[in-house]
Amino acid sequence: APSSVIIRGMSLPSWQHGTYHTRHYAESLLSLADMGFTAVAISPNHAIASAADCRFVTSAYNESFDDVALAVEQARKAGLDVLLEPRLTVFDCSRSTDTIDPSDTETFFAGYGQLIRRYAVLATRYDASVLAIGCELSRLTGPEHRQTWLRLIDAVRQTFKGSLVYAAASDEALRVSFWDALDYIGVQTCASLRPTEPSSVETILAHWLQSLPSAAAVGGHGQTVHATTHTTPWPRLAAQYRKPILLTGAGV
Repeated sequence: APSSVIIRGMSLPSWQHGTYHTRHYAESLLSLADMGFTAVAISPNHAIASAADCRFVTSAYNESFDDVALAVEQARKAGLDVLLEPRLTVFDCSRSTDTIDPSDTETFFAGYGQLIRRYAVLATRYDASVLAIGCELSRLTGPEHRQTWLRLIDAVRQTFKGSLVYAAASDEALRVSFWDALDYIGVQTCASLRPTEPSSVETILAHWLQSLPSAAAVGGHGQTVHATTHTTPWPRLAAQYRKPILLTGAGV
């Protein structure tokens, strides 16, 4: 990929079974294409029993593989590039993704690897451009898990020939230990607004900047990455790994 390219993308996550099989989703794709968007992130959810329990379970928040395949196929027919970004949630969505910390990581990664490899087949069959191998699993991306992720990345590349990314939370990105094995450094940022605050572009941008890490933090392989109060660490992170930054999600 070029080192600098503008991708006008929109995230269309599924928070309940059947979302991608609705007329509303199909109409959203056409609206995005009409507004000049060039890409869409399709983000289905899969659930584990609890933050510490590595069992994958069926939940009303889960999306079916058939519906995800339909979503990717429809997006491609609308002329949109696709980032396929499967996510994990705790069973009832009561806990955020970054709390997932399975007590048995070996069993967890066995099940999780099977899930991502299945998405690699789907991404290949329906011509997705980018596949995210994970999303905001911040307690599982440090140096102690590097070799596990490298094995998963190698297995996925045997099937999927497109680009690979990991979608890290903004503070997590400095600590991910396997950026060197991917095509993009994926970053997600979310602005938290109080109910009384105006949802203006200026307010949202200010909160996004505040959410970025600004103090010294630990980077991949245990290096220290420094960022000043007035600069974001992304250019330095990109230069460190010689990888482009892909903003995989920006929300409020």
